[in-house]
Amino acid sequence: MRLDPNTHAYVMATAFFTSICFAIAAMSVIGLAIHLFVPGAS
Repeated sequence: MRLDPNTHAYVMATAFFTSICFAIAAMSVIGLAIHLFVPGAS
């Protein structure tokens, strides 16, 4: 699919920020689980 260069940049930036936010959310959930269920983790 051919996109206008500005549209392509917008799509790439949106995908980048979405992946960063998803990674932060996933690490937050994993960190909370470790904090709650692993004795002596903190």
